[in-house]
Amino acid sequence: MTVEQPTSGRYTAKRAIYIATYVVLAVAAAAMRFWELGSRAFHHDESLHAFYSWNLYAGEGYIHNPMMHGPFQMEATAGLFFLFGDGDYTARLLYAIAGTALVLMPLLFRSRLGDWGALFTSMMLAFSPAMLYYSRFARNDILMAVWALGIVIAMWRYLDEDAKGTKEEPAALETDDEETADPPPKMGKAIYLYITAALLAFAFASKESAYLITGTMGLYLVLVLVSRNWNAVKSKVNVGVDSPPVAALKIVGGWINHLERGLDMRGISKEAGFLVLLITITLPLWGAFVSILQDTPLLDWSGLTLAGPVGGSGPIGSPVGGGLVVAFLVTAFLIFLAMSYGLKWNTSVWWKAAAIFYALYILMYTSFLTNGFGIGSGVWQSLGYWVVQQGEGRGSQPWYYYTIITTLYEFLPLLLSIIGSVYYLRNRDKFGMFLVYWVWTTFLLYTIASEKMPWLLVNITLPMIVLSGKFLNDIITRVEWRKVSVIGGVLTLVGVPLFLALLWNLTFLGLDGSETVADLEVDVLGMALAVVAIVLIVAGYFLARRIGPVVFATIGLVSIAAILLVLSGRAGLMAAFQHGDIP
Repeated sequence: MTVEQPTSGRYTAKRAIYIATYVVLAVAAAAMRFWELGSRAFHHDESLHAFYSWNLYAGEGYIHNPMMHGPFQMEATAGLFFLFGDGDYTARLLYAIAGTALVLMPLLFRSRLGDWGALFTSMMLAFSPAMLYYSRFARNDILMAVWALGIVIAMWRYLDEDAKGTKEEPAALETDDEETADPPPKMGKAIYLYITAALLAFAFASKESAYLITGTMGLYLVLVLVSRNWNAVKSKVNVGVDSPPVAALKIVGGWINHLERGLDMRGISKEAGFLVLLITITLPLWGAFVSILQDTPLLDWSGLTLAGPVGGSGPIGSPVGGGLVVAFLVTAFLIFLAMSYGLKWNTSVWWKAAAIFYALYILMYTSFLTNGFGIGSGVWQSLGYWVVQQGEGRGSQPWYYYTIITTLYEFLPLLLSIIGSVYYLRNRDKFGMFLVYWVWTTFLLYTIASEKMPWLLVNITLPMIVLSGKFLNDIITRVEWRKVSVIGGVLTLVGVPLFLALLWNLTFLGLDGSETVADLEVDVLGMALAVVAIVLIVAGYFLARRIGPVVFATIGLVSIAAILLVLSGRAGLMAAFQHGDIP
């Protein structure tokens, strides 16, 4: 008998405890995020965001500048100034609200995370040093975490639920058999597409990392479709008969055939439909990506400036002269493509999703229709600015920067993500595989990016925490707890942390710089600790044989996670309150 989900209707007492736990967690998360928000000195970036928010609040307007990313945080903070007055506290209020909401969002994802997984994810989000610190910091990174998690939730709920409201059973990763190729067309609930459109609008109006989020989700859907149709394409090859060139031509021809059918919108699946939505409603915003070619042999002969360089005569990232014409033509062509394929896919759904996206996008980038130039700066300069800035490499950090700070601050989700990745790669769970992909693709993208800053750790930590919560849920619920003796479970729960404490003290014995402990005393104490550690190892071996190695490993890992959660909370509180304004 495995562990029951606590919200099951048959277990009202457990459900009440579950709800009470979430209430306590929400109160604790809010207290940590709202307490003394204005007491810490302002960081340089915070001061800029607060100043331009105040200008807007004071009636001086706001003109979008990609140096400070999207306009949403300035506009929302100006609204909070209007409601609650201007000040250091209210300048950070938006981010505390977002950070608290982020802690509760896993409740919307219980269908995939499981009830325990949602709770564990919320706990880690609440006490994560990166999430806590930047929920009290006037930068848009915590906002991006909210939008990113919201997009992931909406995508999976769209894939899991059909248009009639019934939930599809979670499936294993698609296998390469011909029967899975080109499944019949399906539609999920359109409401999730509209929510996704709104979240994408807020994401693109918050920060340019929205391009990374959209690209990451889009690439995952492409990989799913490729894996689903791979065997159907490969089956055209006669192994042992076709020569390598012929086999290659057949494979290429097969993919071209599938691509043509996809572009004709014939029989596309929900994954393909969601991919169409991601691509088509954001496609016009990707035009400035062609500016990476302006200094290459392809375009440098033309003298075109598609994205103004640092120190140039015009605004950084903006097209100049003939570049304006090219930018207009590229954007117009992308709008035409987006409308053509979006309407071909699903006319009634697509135009509504596009209307939601662009209504919000235009309102925010024009500062509620007071700055018409905001449309151009949002559509082209936002991406152009950061394409140019990649060459600057601001921050001057080494490639392994995130490896260091993740290990220092986010050791709990990092450890669980590594173990969980191995677990899901072995059992091929579809959603687990997605989380593994999300974690390591995000880590790789931010490692490759030239600009490395501490606040970007929020983007790396988020998928790690979600994977960790899902992993803990799965290993806990698969244990037959009724067959585990109470004594065995308690001994494991206590023994593993005790062994780690002994190992820690044994490793660093005599290295604390103390001059009062004689060498003889160090040797005697070390031998005593070693003996106790060996006794615990032997006891653990026999205990594992009694309750089972899987159960022993599960309880041991849970106890380790509990210890690391406490240490994460300590690190977060120290960073946010004790060292909050120390560089």
